[in-house]
Amino acid sequence: MHRVTRVRTILIMGLRGSGKTTAASSLAHHIGWRCVDLDVRVREMFDESSVTDIFRIHGEPAFREGEAAALRCVLTEPEPTVVSLGGGTPTAPGMAGAIRAAAASGDVRVVYLRAQPEAIASRLEKLGVGDRPKLVDGDIHEEMRQTFDARDALYRELAGVEIDASQQPDDVRTQIAQWLHEQGIFRDSAASD
Repeated sequence: MHRVTRVRTILIMGLRGSGKTTAASSLAHHIGWRCVDLDVRVREMFDESSVTDIFRIHGEPAFREGEAAALRCVLTEPEPTVVSLGGGTPTAPGMAGAIRAAAASGDVRVVYLRAQPEAIASRLEKLGVGDRPKLVDGDIHEEMRQTFDARDALYRELAGVEIDASQQPDDVRTQIAQWLHEQGIFRDSAASD
């Protein structure tokens, strides 16, 4: 698959549990780009084994600063990359502006994996919450409702496309690849297979 535009980074954003890491990995494999999980980069920066540990030991502001530094670094790397953002990355200080500017420059495309909070909460209940600190008081359903309400408008404003994250992972990847093809990012139709 041949890239025909200067786009070199695809950012995948959404709430935790929306399937960002799965979609980014699958899409990167499909189009032959590398994949970066921003949470992994941040854990490496702090030399911690989990995001929860970073929150507990260093605090959320330090984590958000690390997240912002990791994203700024990825955005300057020349290798074509699909990036799975942390759910809160766009809310970190200065990051919405950085994402907006990168997209406006033509170097970046932004995908929002959007699902209703109840669907994500149910998915997280089945899969387990994993390596994630609790963001608000209450159960996972209340957390997802509050987080969705706080972030949805920003995600929608930053995104070039919204993909229904309640679909099967292969369908999510196919829809993203098709959108990228429609954007003229690839020369052949293999992106939409």
